[in-house]
Amino acid sequence: MVGVGDNFRPPTPAVLWRALWPRFGPRGGYSPPLGFGPCGRRMVPLAGANLGTCGWHQLVATRDKNGGSGGYILPQEYGGVRQGIWYARYRICARPKPRASDGGRTTRPPPPLSVARIESRPLSRSFLVPPRTGRPRSSPAAVTRPRGPRRTPSAHLSQIAITPPPRAGMAAAPSDPPFRGGTVLFCGGTDFSQLGRTRKRNMSEVEKQELLDRTERYPNLPEPHRIKALMGVKIRFVASGCASVHCIAGDMDGRLFTWGRNEKGQLGHGDTHQRNVPTLVEALRNKNVVTAAGGRHHTVVVIDDGTSQAFGSNLQGQCGTGVVKSKDKYEELLLSPAPALVSDCTAVSCGIEFTMWLCDGKLFAAGMPQYGQLGDGTDHEYNAKESSVKLVYAPQPTPILLQNILADRKIVAVACGHNHTLAVDSEGIACSWGFGGYGRLGHKVQQDEFRPRPLEGFLGRVRVDTDNLVLSAGGTSSFLTAAGGQLYAWGKLKSNGDSLMYPQPYMELSGWKIRNMSCGPGTFAVASEKSVITWGHAANGELGYGPLGKKSSANPEKCDALEGLYTHQVACGAGFTLFLTDLDYETAEKFSVWDCMEEEQEEKAPAKRGGAAGKKQTASSSKRKTSGVAAKGKAKKRK
Repeated sequence: MVGVGDNFRPPTPAVLWRALWPRFGPRGGYSPPLGFGPCGRRMVPLAGANLGTCGWHQLVATRDKNGGSGGYILPQEYGGVRQGIWYARYRICARPKPRASDGGRTTRPPPPLSVARIESRPLSRSFLVPPRTGRPRSSPAAVTRPRGPRRTPSAHLSQIAITPPPRAGMAAAPSDPPFRGGTVLFCGGTDFSQLGRTRKRNMSEVEKQELLDRTERYPNLPEPHRIKALMGVKIRFVASGCASVHCIAGDMDGRLFTWGRNEKGQLGHGDTHQRNVPTLVEALRNKNVVTAAGGRHHTVVVIDDGTSQAFGSNLQGQCGTGVVKSKDKYEELLLSPAPALVSDCTAVSCGIEFTMWLCDGKLFAAGMPQYGQLGDGTDHEYNAKESSVKLVYAPQPTPILLQNILADRKIVAVACGHNHTLAVDSEGIACSWGFGGYGRLGHKVQQDEFRPRPLEGFLGRVRVDTDNLVLSAGGTSSFLTAAGGQLYAWGKLKSNGDSLMYPQPYMELSGWKIRNMSCGPGTFAVASEKSVITWGHAANGELGYGPLGKKSSANPEKCDALEGLYTHQVACGAGFTLFLTDLDYETAEKFSVWDCMEEEQEEKAPAKRGGAAGKKQTASSSKRKTSGVAAKGKAKKRK
């Protein structure tokens, strides 16, 4: 209820501002109302509102039609809608409080407040600036200040119901279609053994010719292609990781397919052969896999019964099996899936050498603790020698429950970067911890956090909407959608330039309804409405702009090949991007088919990492199941 007297001067009190803020302000940032404008109007800045660019609101009061004590409040909105600028007028209608027969000693409950759009038309950008003098441009009639004593509008938040109408001239957003499985599209590099690696500078002629032959045999795909081995397979999900050079896909029947680099057995096929063709993981044939995630050299999957399986390198205990068999000179490899010590698991996310499991609203962590990315309050550092100083970090092979600030909270989402972690609870509180370089934690300082720390930017007016949450972490960056769908970003987003030390609105994607997002080491992909948007520093065509398009893009650009198609999910890896898209027979024909070829190679022992010590291992059969060993790695370097 908003009561307006005869002599009403609209000061827009804080209670009315709070009532209007959920409708107009979630995308607008932090700005409070400003001072009074001409003729007693109060100017309200709104950075974007629901329309994408900066705008102004004027709250203007007029008499009611019968000249009574009630009236209207007309917020006149100026803003932009993506390609064009639009002008809209809203009317907040309220009936005056009924005056009691006893002289006003008793009151009645106020009626609900409603909002209705009454005008919408194109607007030139010059009209965005409100007039400094005279009457408001939007109203042909003069707005006079009512006579009599001033009265302050009042609003009861518990009885205010604001219903946003559909935009005039625009169809209502269609609901998401029921998911019955999609088609996988792939773009980027296909030579998985070379992706993300620096080429030798002084190459012989023979080596140059071999490299040229490999480039012709395994070319880069600058636009999305269908994968021949997965044609006709209804895919449920696609996955990879910001440090992964292997691909993961699960179909509607619960089967798991993996392909890509396999030097540490991260594909789960019982060997270390590279797979260029999607291959079924036979060890999980009788399991119903619902989701998965990949690290640099390991893979973790979640089964529909709440259990989890892991395979690949277990050097730091990142597979969560409870034991690390790696010794001073050797590294443990799980070439076939092994059970992780978690239950009731619903989601999983992997960093370079650590894993986070989301189990019944709680977080469990295992793996490398060097930068505090496990969130248990310590980096597990100790001195390994008595006569000298040799600092090492004890691995964490058993998944540990995160306590601290997350002890009494229900976690709904988790995402891992290279060496940092993001999490959001059911109340919309976002936390981050781990390596703090380049501001990727969003705490305004470049320091490591060993425990989950709430992000201050989402504790005030800007809150996280858990119903439409998008959370993603890249190698050096972090992304999160707040209430209203506005995307916030922080960390190092470009290969050059300054970093964002705290969450800031990513205005390039303001106004887009983001469905899914994924980050690679330096590339980003977003699925929104019926478009896919990509950007970042790419080297293998993973942005999908086509052979004549850009190789890299500092700003978000549409992937024209996928325009008009409904994309359920995107997954970025190190040098490639996967898209899970709805395709019918007609639209599928416009995408080329990638018929990848397998390499003929002999089984090799896992690469030695420790020098002369340690014997090489050989395998007589590619189907031989063993936990191969290799020399222990070099000391980790901070990025």
